[in-house]
Amino acid sequence: MNSLLKKWGRVALLAAVTCFAPSVVAQRLGDGGSLQREWELAGEVFREVDAQQEYTDPRQMNDAWLAAVKERYGATHPTVLVTLAASGRTFFDLGDLQKSLEIYRELLELTTELFGIDHPGTTTTQLNVAKLLAEQGDYQGALSLQIEALERRRRHAGSEHESTLEAMGDMARSLRGLGRFSEARPILEEVVATRRKMLGEWDEKTLSARISLGTLHRDAQNWEGFREQLQAVLAARRRILGENAPETLRVKSHLGTALGELGRLWEAVEIVEELVEGRRGTLGPSHPDTLGASLQLASLRRDAGDVAKAH
Repeated sequence: MNSLLKKWGRVALLAAVTCFAPSVVAQRLGDGGSLQREWELAGEVFREVDAQQEYTDPRQMNDAWLAAVKERYGATHPTVLVTLAASGRTFFDLGDLQKSLEIYRELLELTTELFGIDHPGTTTTQLNVAKLLAEQGDYQGALSLQIEALERRRRHAGSEHESTLEAMGDMARSLRGLGRFSEARPILEEVVATRRKMLGEWDEKTLSARISLGTLHRDAQNWEGFREQLQAVLAARRRILGENAPETLRVKSHLGTALGELGRLWEAVEIVEELVEGRRGTLGPSHPDTLGASLQLASLRRDAGDVAKAH
């Protein structure tokens, strides 16, 4: 376990109990905000456990908390649900994905037993388990859960709901991880179209969806699709953040690559010249990112036949 996790694990768990609103836990479980009392009970047990022993390992502290809640209220009491939901998210935020997966799997078993497979809370937990599997590279395991959970999420919340769009994005990432680009593409195209409709062209979630779709095109060697999404994102970044914001410059670098792959070398040179100028102005001429952009520019100029300026 890394030192950051050891140092901040107890603090994160304590923050989860004192600050993690019941409505957030209820939303995570799909319970409609009815877990206020259970959350208070879980918090009381946590503070008792925390007072009884000085824990240095957040895993041990979490296990003691969960065991105490189960002993007091029973293994299937709703208070166990909120304990699992809060601690699972806490370990995810701490970067301990294996522990988070272990907790969410237990939560999935419990929500399935208590509510049934069709309950929104079970669907949410199943999608969380899938996300954690994908984070650890088990894309097939993630996809097997996402296929049925996404169908239920569409039915419960509708195709334009935020939680549905997030689940679609996660499923597309699993398909991308498996190299099934043609199946992932229409899912991400639907997400982009819905984001544009609901939030507008300039919203960060719209731009994030475009970046995901562009990355998929890049992985599939569809450089025109990659370029198209980058052009839209660049226009938004310039308008919202300015010409030389780090996010704007990062898009310019990727756009230069896409244009180069398409053989549009002079357009690529022009955009990467902007990139080099921007990085020199913001980072200085000797920064690694500036030097990398300069090498990219030199390579493009050489490919375009501008040998004099390539050196």
